[in-house]
Amino acid sequence: MSWYSARTLVRLVATGKPKAVDQYFDSASTLLEDRVVLIRAANIDAAIKQAEEEAHEYCRRTRYKNIYGQSVRMKLLGKPDVIPFDHHELVSGSEVYSSTAIVPQAISDEALRRNRFGQPDTPGAPSRYKFIEGKLLTRALDATGLAARRHVRSRRRPR
Repeated sequence: MSWYSARTLVRLVATGKPKAVDQYFDSASTLLEDRVVLIRAANIDAAIKQAEEEAHEYCRRTRYKNIYGQSVRMKLLGKPDVIPFDHHELVSGSEVYSSTAIVPQAISDEALRRNRFGQPDTPGAPSRYKFIEGKLLTRALDATGLAARRHVRSRRRPR
């Protein structure tokens, strides 16, 4: 049995009319997740099959309501990229994935970083509320004194 790394891209999409919104709600945003998982398999073909099954299962089990009352679902973007690394023992600092690309020299380092990693934001930023399971986020906000109900307002008009 050998070790492989499997890289997948998945997109989280929130659908349905929000029951409530706040200043961080962005109806046009989706969340891209770039994942690398370890796979142990007999050969590359078995590793690819296992990586595909793992990625589909990961997407299937990601189904919940966000704090805005929308359904959040995940979809796999293409096939996993599987790389063997049976040439060394797994230890701290082992490279489990690498990707290269030829790019024009005129493209700035910052543009390359943004292209690969997206716009930076603060971990746990309210702009990500749309992609977090609603009950979990509400409990977390309550526990930190930032009750979710103070951040989210109803879309209904006053009577």
